[in-house]
Amino acid sequence: MSTRTTVLIALLAILTSITLIAASHPGSAAPAAGWEYLVIGGGGIDLAASPPVQQEQMAAAQGRLNQLGGEGWELCAVQGTFAALKRAR
Repeated sequence: MSTRTTVLIALLAILTSITLIAASHPGSAAPAAGWEYLVIGGGGIDLAASPPVQQEQMAAAQGRLNQLGGEGWELCAVQGTFAALKRAR
């Protein structure tokens, strides 16, 4: 399977998850038109790396997520190495 196909399947799974989560909580979220979405990938932790390298990788990932959180993004789904975030428009 090509990388492009894998990415498209992951994105479809993320969007399906978001739809199912929103549908299971009627009235608790803004209408779909009220959200902006961002999908980020990569930034994984290399489990074969030494613990100090893993700590650096985790710190970098946490820093990026904290930066996005500061911009109003909220994590709403994870699929493999991809994460979907949303924020109100």
